[in-house]
Amino acid sequence: MPDLDNLPPSMQDFVSVPGTFFLVSPFHILTTASLNHMKQQNPESDWRVECFRPNLISDTLPGMTGLAEQDWIGKVLKMGELVIECSGPAPRCGAVTRKQGGFGADASLLRSIVREAGQNLGIYGNIQSAGLIDVGDEVYLV
Repeated sequence: MPDLDNLPPSMQDFVSVPGTFFLVSPFHILTTASLNHMKQQNPESDWRVECFRPNLISDTLPGMTGLAEQDWIGKVLKMGELVIECSGPAPRCGAVTRKQGGFGADASLLRSIVREAGQNLGIYGNIQSAGLIDVGDEVYLV
């Protein structure tokens, strides 16, 4: 089981943030570097972003490798008008193994995430300053 002690108490006690339908956190961020890294670890699986349901997928710069967004935890991201505090890793569960529109069930996805990424893929974020973002907006660590 993932260590959830680093998450705020309401995230440890409830499946969704009280008063919302968000799982654990209102914002889930994933990078193309992480998806590419996991595909290298398990090339037989389909690592389509839709399987992981992030709010935001960030294209990373050439040369960024590995689980890039894990280094953002504890930092702040700015994109467009939106400012997000990167609060913690996103532990993955069996939902990623389920059959979804366009692709079949694959239990090896979760086994790979557990083995290669400590069961975390992507990060959670808390919105510090709401704002509009557009496809193509640059993402800055501030």
